[in-house]
Amino acid sequence: GINSAKSFEKQMTNIVFRVKNCLQYCRSESFDDLFAITRARVPVLKGRDINACNPYSPDGSLSFDLCFLNDIAVVNSSLLREYSLVDNRVRMLMLAVKSFAKKNNIASAAGGTLSSYTWLNLVIFY
Repeated sequence: GINSAKSFEKQMTNIVFRVKNCLQYCRSESFDDLFAITRARVPVLKGRDINACNPYSPDGSLSFDLCFLNDIAVVNSSLLREYSLVDNRVRMLMLAVKSFAKKNNIASAAGGTLSSYTWLNLVIFY
């Protein structure tokens, strides 16, 4: 019913903010730009790991989204990983297309454009 849905939403909001606070205060030197989105279809915690040593970003940081209760996202990520392992050029092309889409502001499903995942699927089907 309505009460159980509201209770569930409150619990999820509480969990997302607890994770955010843990990342922010327990590892404050590493995580930055933490932002909780609790009123989405799938609750998300967005952020950036500034000490990730990411060779594909100028400052070595790595942006991330932590999704809650979204099993299909795990499967999708595993599928993309498998494709990228077939040939290193696939991974490089995927990263280049994703970077291009983000830099040109055309990689945001919430903003009315294709999601990063969709761009990567287009690379695979190419």
